Amino acid sequence: MKFANVLAWILLMASICTAEESVTAWKDPECSFYKKQSNYSARQLISTFLKLDSEGGFVNSAKIEEFALCPGHQGGGDSFEVINGFSIVKENIGKESSEFVVKFQKLGTVTSGGRDGSLNSFIKSQQSDEVLFKLAKTPFGWRIDFKNTHIPKVLRKNAEKVLPHKDWVKGERQLFESER
Repeated sequence: MKFANVLAWILLMASICTAEESVTAWKDPECSFYKKQSNYSARQLISTFLKLDSEGGFVNSAKIEEFALCPGHQGGGDSFEVINGFSIVKENIGKESSEFVVKFQKLGTVTSGGRDGSLNSFIKSQQSDEVLFKLAKTPFGWRIDFKNTHIPKVLRKNAEKVLPHKDWVKGERQLFESER
């Protein structure tokens, strides 16, 4: 067999195994899969997820369980990214899996700071990020297959509503407020 044929076969097998792994990952008991039927199409699921995320819906809430393939693998939120906007720039929708590339206009990150972590801290970081969201079709509908812990991305106008603490690290409230 030619090297190119062997390489093509290996790549094909790897993609099949990865797709099967994602589709059946929800069966893992540590996954804490939310067995509630979702009637969203792949596009509706990602659009609804992005809307809720930008409103701060996943900062202090377990609502992510309705969207994640394995919510049990998601950590708790002690930080979130502040964004100025987002848009879906690319999509590939299939019968069993789909992918969406979302471009975020990031302003910075709010995290816990101070000596004992009881203050808000803002780290300014203006940049555009493209994030790939992979979705898998389960018997209960479409779910997002997060390979890493999801860090919420909240629009600047909604960020103050979901701040984790009342007070700020000295000088960082002004930095945060300058991002209006």
